[in-house]
Amino acid sequence: MPIFPHAGRAATLVAAALTAALLSGPAAAEPSAAELDRRINQASRELEVVVEQYNDLREDMRATQRQATALDAKMAPLEQQLAARRHQVGALAANTYRSSSGLRPMAAALNSESAQGFLDYLLVLDRLSRDQRQAIAGLNSSRLRFDAARTAAQRLADRQRTQQQRLTAKKKQVEAELSRLVRLRDGRTVQVATDPRAVGHRLPDLPPGAAATAVKFAYAQLGKPYGWGAAGPRAYDCSGLTSAAWAAAGIRLPHSSQRQWTSVTRVSRPELQPGDLIFYYGDLHHVGMYVGAGMMIHAPQEGQSVRLNAVNFQPVYGYGRPG
Repeated sequence: MPIFPHAGRAATLVAAALTAALLSGPAAAEPSAAELDRRINQASRELEVVVEQYNDLREDMRATQRQATALDAKMAPLEQQLAARRHQVGALAANTYRSSSGLRPMAAALNSESAQGFLDYLLVLDRLSRDQRQAIAGLNSSRLRFDAARTAAQRLADRQRTQQQRLTAKKKQVEAELSRLVRLRDGRTVQVATDPRAVGHRLPDLPPGAAATAVKFAYAQLGKPYGWGAAGPRAYDCSGLTSAAWAAAGIRLPHSSQRQWTSVTRVSRPELQPGDLIFYYGDLHHVGMYVGAGMMIHAPQEGQSVRLNAVNFQPVYGYGRPG
């Protein structure tokens, strides 16, 4: 007879309880709405980093294409000059075997009235030939330099296309994760918190000028959706919104938050004026526009719309003034 007659039954009950606890524990539980929101925001920020890297690369690719086009434009007249020089050399070579009397040039030179005339004739032929050869050599050298530069530009463009493909693949990966999280959220409505200071905030009265035009443009985009790589008119990403706003004021900014940082004049927080740009995070992957009263307008991230937020809604890297 067992010393503990109910031990077997107790063990069975404990095992069952442990199994139930494991099945219903945190590992098997669906994440809460707050946790899903946290993950979605994290994935959205990661996507924004990739988008700004893509925007920066796109600016590089445009510059490379402009360089290649400029080199092609220089090559065309160079080829024409080479063809003309070669024709001149050919004509000079043909003329050395012809004269109006049918004599070869040497005979013509020997029939010259004086020794000086003979020497002058030979020197002219030699100089013409030497000048043409030097001109052709110079043109050939220029053509080789341009051709080498064009080849280098083409190789750079190839590397940039490869990098673009990698970024596109990364973007698709992040977007797939975002979609999975949104589906996991299972249709729960998530309200993006509205900054209380944004309530009732109106377009400030600004003196006429480029900054006022840029700010008015930004206000007109409020509520439009975030779109990666977009610069309007239906959607924007962060640097697309700021570049479009300042383009409306006649000032071009690159469609890249990092490049915009290098294009603006640095200002301090106390010097901020409406229209100035605010850059966020250490890698400068987000930018917004200051509109006064401690507020800024920006295109936040995937799934959100152009909106107002306080300047310090995220870690500020620095401030800059276009123009």
